[in-house]
Amino acid sequence: MDEPESFEDLLRPDELTLRFTPLGFATGSLVMRPEGSLRHLQESIGTAHLADEVPEDVRQSFDRLRKLYLYGVLDYDLFTLAEDLVHLMLEATFRVRFVSYYDSRVPILVKGAQATLLASSFDAVREAVKRGWRLDVNGAPAFLPLDLTRLFVWARRERLLPGQRSMVLDDIMADRRNAAAHPVNYTVGMPVGVGRTLSHVAEIINKLWGVDTPGGRLFPGPKVRLPQAIALAPDGRSSVEFPSLLSVREDDPKFRDWIYTIYLASPDEGLVRVGGNGPKATHRPAFETTMFPCELLWGPGPRDELIPQLDRFEDESLCDHLEYIDRVFVIRIDGDRPDDARSPEQFYASPEKTGVWHVTRADHPLDAWCHVRDHRDKPVGELADGRCPDCPVTELGRFESREDTVRRLELD
Repeated sequence: MDEPESFEDLLRPDELTLRFTPLGFATGSLVMRPEGSLRHLQESIGTAHLADEVPEDVRQSFDRLRKLYLYGVLDYDLFTLAEDLVHLMLEATFRVRFVSYYDSRVPILVKGAQATLLASSFDAVREAVKRGWRLDVNGAPAFLPLDLTRLFVWARRERLLPGQRSMVLDDIMADRRNAAAHPVNYTVGMPVGVGRTLSHVAEIINKLWGVDTPGGRLFPGPKVRLPQAIALAPDGRSSVEFPSLLSVREDDPKFRDWIYTIYLASPDEGLVRVGGNGPKATHRPAFETTMFPCELLWGPGPRDELIPQLDRFEDESLCDHLEYIDRVFVIRIDGDRPDDARSPEQFYASPEKTGVWHVTRADHPLDAWCHVRDHRDKPVGELADGRCPDCPVTELGRFESREDTVRRLELD
């Protein structure tokens, strides 16, 4: 091991760190100067900041880990240390949030009787577990969460952490916490991965206190929607998605006899899909077939009928913001292929009376549909709390009658 022998050695940049550049790992000559390397590291954790709503001692602990990460310019091993410590810090933060969520008055069950645990700190929760007391969840007993795995389960149950795709990280974070607390071998982290972990942890902590992280990836906020136009060629072989409604007004002879449709959709949405039979609109009436919520505003119809009405779709009042994660979908199976996903409202309006209805919670309808397609015969008992181990989906139930499906939907 090369230990520093002087103060100058402590200040000497680590050459391995300098090889990590914004374009990847440099295997040839060193291309990063220490100043540039520091800026690159700072940018990699640009979103890793805790909101003012988070308690100050938690923010101070996290800022210390940010600083440790940046000191990786001088010692590459500090990246690994920062990654190990941030998982331990995350568990400690969950414990702080657990106590504060109940305002230090945790509802518990003591031998089946309802009681209140006065918890000025998490130590009281540990003592309650030793006594065999349980958390009171609407009158039902649940484990008081001591470890990170159960703390994640608790936060999801209380809807502090939303989303189905983000749930994939819960077990990963818990496993890494255990590896950091009980190491079995020497590990080395990389600045890119460690920076991503710090950003994810910051986003999780902010969300525990109800704050969205600007630029965050785990818990995206509402999607903006605005009127958007597509057109399909009469022969069904070509399509165009217009960059704006202003483009529709341009009298291009090429598109004059095409079939137009106006949707209220996210700019991130692909409104046309290409298949073996040519391009088709992604949106399908009466079903959820787009990645984000989408509404049909006009069409399909010819351009000469659209142009006189185009003014009303250019009104900014039509634009809105819509949450899209943790949506409930209903998927019917009556044959080999499942129907496309429906929202509860679309299910209520559907005419079908027969089949098996799968009620799921997912961030995107295709996630729900793929789960039902691939796991339609998987016993419900193999899904812990309804969570599928293979899909970002929580299964809420399978029903052989519309009436039972309606009753389950009314619970949400």
